Amino acid sequence: MRGRLALAAARREFDRRRDVAAATLLRTTYARFVSSSDASGAPPGVRDELVRLLRVYAAEAERLGQVFAERNGMHPTDLQALLAVMQAEAAGVPLTPGRLGEHLGLSSGATTAVVDRLERAEHVRRERDDRDRRRITLHYGAAAAAVGGAFFGPLGARIEHVLAGFTPDELAVVRRFLEQTNAVMRAHREAVTSATADAAGVAASTAAGVSAAGAASTDVAAR
Repeated sequence: MRGRLALAAARREFDRRRDVAAATLLRTTYARFVSSSDASGAPPGVRDELVRLLRVYAAEAERLGQVFAERNGMHPTDLQALLAVMQAEAAGVPLTPGRLGEHLGLSSGATTAVVDRLERAEHVRRERDDRDRRRITLHYGAAAAAVGGAFFGPLGARIEHVLAGFTPDELAVVRRFLEQTNAVMRAHREAVTSATADAAGVAASTAAGVSAAGAASTDVAAR
């Protein structure tokens, strides 16, 4: 029993380090490309400073998420799932388990395991759709609202104080920048994900073809 617990803890730590490494690689590679001298757009000094500030924000948000997850005994993937559920519900389009799995890039079984863990902790609850009882949607639970409010509430108050120092026109520019930046990031992620899936499909088809050809050759030789 102790060995299994140690193995599980080691796997969680590996996943955490992998997620941190991936995020660090993303920030470093992105900065290296966008900050290159031949990149078009804003003046180099302005562009470099914006990229630096985005990197700092991403790093601080990542660290804050890690602290929240550790204090509440959550796996990093569980935190990502919880945030996705909360954001989707806030937007009025609750996620189904299938859509959550697509968002996280997880298999059906892995998604079920994540949702089960969150539901046991009362961070998430499953609900059947009133119009289609076969359809299940995910909603954040009372525990998530309580711990999230206690942890992030003071941060919200501090951000409100920061926002109060900007005019509506300035905030409109910031919003437009962030919306377009998020849209570009999302489009790039979807493009590379699609390309990876297509490449995997071609590889699988090629392997199947080679296997079939080999089987046919063996059958002819046997005759």
